[in-house]
Amino acid sequence: MPEFCPKCGAMVADGTERCPACGARVQPRVLDEKTGFTWADFFNYSLYTLLVLIAAIAIPALIAFLCLHFILR
Repeated sequence: MPEFCPKCGAMVADGTERCPACGARVQPRVLDEKTGFTWADFFNYSLYTLLVLIAAIAIPALIAFLCLHFILR
């Protein structure tokens, strides 16, 4: 799986220690044996899930608030 340089955003092949474009050091991704995910993948998916849950709660709450605001007005 290709990675991206944190400094310049260039694509970096697996196992490469330095970015070929800018020379920045690239942290190797270490896969978990059981899941096949890296900690960065886990964090990204967890953040995405959290944002979806917040949106699922906030949007109906906002709609209910606006409806009540205009009804009781």
